Amino acid sequence: EEDGIVSSFAGVYLSRLNIKTPEAVIQALADIRESAFAPAALAYRRKRGICSPPQMAAVVQTFVMPEASGVLFLRDPVDDSEKIVLEASWGLGEAVVAGVVTPDRWVLSAEGDVISSTISEKDTAVIADDTGTKVTEVDPRLRGIPSVGDACVRELVALARSCEKLFGCPQDIEWAIASDRIWLLQSRPITRPANAPVSP
Repeated sequence: EEDGIVSSFAGVYLSRLNIKTPEAVIQALADIRESAFAPAALAYRRKRGICSPPQMAAVVQTFVMPEASGVLFLRDPVDDSEKIVLEASWGLGEAVVAGVVTPDRWVLSAEGDVISSTISEKDTAVIADDTGTKVTEVDPRLRGIPSVGDACVRELVALARSCEKLFGCPQDIEWAIASDRIWLLQSRPITRPANAPVSP
């Protein structure tokens, strides 16, 4: 049921980042599976009217330590308009999706033209450490400058459009910039608000 048009479970199920040994991967998978039965996950299921027993699968993928990362929605997730919404910050995207930092935010037209941009004072970031991840202070020289440039914004829109073409509906993508390239971490349908009608 995760990452669909009707439900997303974003921030409900457990994620594990920067796992370094096979034994730690096995333990992380067990922890992630167990999170499907956590009180928050069960409450979300009830709210969304999902009555079937929880099932859990997890993706194991190469960890990259990004200079910047974030999310992009090909439709505004709040009002379902055709505006594109991009949010970004320094370090791992965990800071953005978990609300640790107020991210930079761009709103673009459906054609990819910038309507507005808000560059935040990004004083903290989530980065890798020896045992997983940690929250750290951002260099004061970087706090008030955009975490991605104009060319990168255009590339991210093009990447999301490619995902939309592949999957057949507007996408919500998670991405990272590391080693001078954009990494697509996840692409999923944009989850509708709980009271929004779902087309057949």
